[in-house]
Amino acid sequence: MRKLAIIGLCLVILGVWAVAQNESKPQLAPTTPLPQQSAQEQNQNAQPQNTQQNAQKPSAPKEGTLSVEAQYLGFFSRGEGTLTLKGKGMFLLSDLQGSYSVSGFTLQEQLPRGVQIPPQWRGRIKIYYGNGTLTLKGKYDALRGNFRVATIQFRGNAAFNLSGVGKGNNSGKEIILYPQATQTVLVPEPKWVTEDTDVAPVPKVKSR
Repeated sequence: MRKLAIIGLCLVILGVWAVAQNESKPQLAPTTPLPQQSAQEQNQNAQPQNTQQNAQKPSAPKEGTLSVEAQYLGFFSRGEGTLTLKGKGMFLLSDLQGSYSVSGFTLQEQLPRGVQIPPQWRGRIKIYYGNGTLTLKGKYDALRGNFRVATIQFRGNAAFNLSGVGKGNNSGKEIILYPQATQTVLVPEPKWVTEDTDVAPVPKVKSR
């Protein structure tokens, strides 16, 4: 019964998230054809544009690391990098652009009675259950898990929602997990989170 409830909850959350993603997409205005240019004009315009694009090319995002060890771990993650998950429980993986390997977990090809995958998610998600290890490398849209005991090792750029009984380390900063409070962890932490705010000094009052 608990297994049925966990699978149903995961699918409902993914469905809500997919609807929110579709509604947040901006509507594109109709385009009108532009006047054609000669080949010479196109070459002349392309040279300064290419130079400007090379000068403004953004640098690769800085990677971070996350390690978590907890009991009754519940989590949701979205990002890109290398992740290793070990434990006893269930996880759901969606839209992975990369590779992954599983040992010990069993793919749930037949879901419990009453649980159905929404049509837009069929063929895009995989649900595993058991006691084992997941290793993935690449970009993933959704990784959700519920574990009695689990450890997570991650390197890359991602966001995690975590709850449970345990602790972890985010790029050198200790984090504490609580069973009834979900906290969001960004890997690595943005600069605006780690910066200390400047506090004006308090003037001393001379006593008479």
